[in-house]
Amino acid sequence: MKQFYSISIHGEFANILHIEKKDLFYNVIGEEIVEVADLPEYLKGKRSLYIVVTLDEVIDDIVTVPAVITSKELLKNYILKQFKESLPTKNILLNYHKISENEEESTVTYKVDAVNEDEYLQILSAIPDWKEIKSATINKFALLGMTKKCYDNHGKGGYFSVFTHGKTITVLAIDENNDLLFGRTTPNVLVNGNSAYLNVAEEVIQTVAYVKQKFRSINFDTLLISGTLSLDDSMAERLFLSTELKVAVIYPNTFISSLVHEEPQQFIITLGAFLVEKSDMFLPEKVYSLKQFDAATKILMFAAAITFVISSYFTLEAYERYEDSLERYDSIKNRLLRMVKMTHTYSLEELEKSYKHLEIAKKFLRNHPSDFLLKTKPLLELLPPLRYKYEDNDAKKAQFTLFFEKRFNRLSDLYEFQKKFVSKFQELNTDNSMQYREKTDYTQMKFKAEITNKTKTSPNRHARRRRR
Repeated sequence: MKQFYSISIHGEFANILHIEKKDLFYNVIGEEIVEVADLPEYLKGKRSLYIVVTLDEVIDDIVTVPAVITSKELLKNYILKQFKESLPTKNILLNYHKISENEEESTVTYKVDAVNEDEYLQILSAIPDWKEIKSATINKFALLGMTKKCYDNHGKGGYFSVFTHGKTITVLAIDENNDLLFGRTTPNVLVNGNSAYLNVAEEVIQTVAYVKQKFRSINFDTLLISGTLSLDDSMAERLFLSTELKVAVIYPNTFISSLVHEEPQQFIITLGAFLVEKSDMFLPEKVYSLKQFDAATKILMFAAAITFVISSYFTLEAYERYEDSLERYDSIKNRLLRMVKMTHTYSLEELEKSYKHLEIAKKFLRNHPSDFLLKTKPLLELLPPLRYKYEDNDAKKAQFTLFFEKRFNRLSDLYEFQKKFVSKFQELNTDNSMQYREKTDYTQMKFKAEITNKTKTSPNRHARRRRR
């Protein structure tokens, strides 16, 4: 079973849910409200963190971009420039996604959401170990994730999602494709006294009317409510009459097994933290770097472990082979010792007789090409032969001829090599058993030579010739 922590940071406090996932259900096994100052100590050693941050100032706008800008980097820089002109002193983290495309004007419209990076990172600094952050975003995207999880608008029109908690109202407008068109969080709505009911309702009604006016092509038909707003039946009735939209309550009890009745309504944003899509996250570069480093470290450790296991396997296999070889060696040695004791040995007289037979046979053995090549090995190392010729018949001793050839660019080099080659031949031919033939072509600066072993005519053949 997978366990993780879903954390909603708002102001000086953080709501923390310790959640366990089993199959398709989520079970809340722990709930805490912690001051942000105590959050680093509380989260020390805890893993798998899903973070939601509430900010007073966020950018929610629509930007039209020339269709020719298709590169992700150029597109991001173009959008970023639009906001940096209005907020030149702030670093911005932004997300964007395509809403529509105008082929006639060659433009593309994007929904853009951005936050003040410095303020956002300051809040995230309460998280002690950033590599354990699985998701980080702002409250409206947590509400969006929860809304998509609880409401299936397949085959329907656009819809609104409204969440109220304390003095804060968040309104989302979502089209028929589940794409976020608009989001607004009003942090300080007057909710005290007899006008509380009217102020909340009026804020929602005005926002709905504004969105309908801005996105006339979208047919909105449903208003989803959650948080404290869902606990007031009269409020739902007033919204229904004023907006002419079907009103429904977000009900996460279908997949949250440990919370019943209205209990989940106070945790809508915190529960939505682990339902945020990757495209709706605001993750600083440092988080990505830490995750990549952690992933690379795990891969290297895994590779090292695999290498160790494989090495251990082959080492064990080699040791087993060594043991088998040692056993075979002992077995063969013992068998040979037994054979020596049992084997008949020849006498010295019999051995001398065998030796004389070998000496007689040796006189009739003829030379082989390898004998001649072995003798001329120093010359072969100096210049490998171009080819060689072998002749043998009954009347003569076997004759071998080596053909050498090499081309030079300078006559001096040819002369030096020829001198060296002849000198080496003379060193080898001290017994005058070989014949050297010079074939060098000086006009073409090509060294050529032939070396042949000297042969002798058999005595029997000479005798026959004299008798004739």
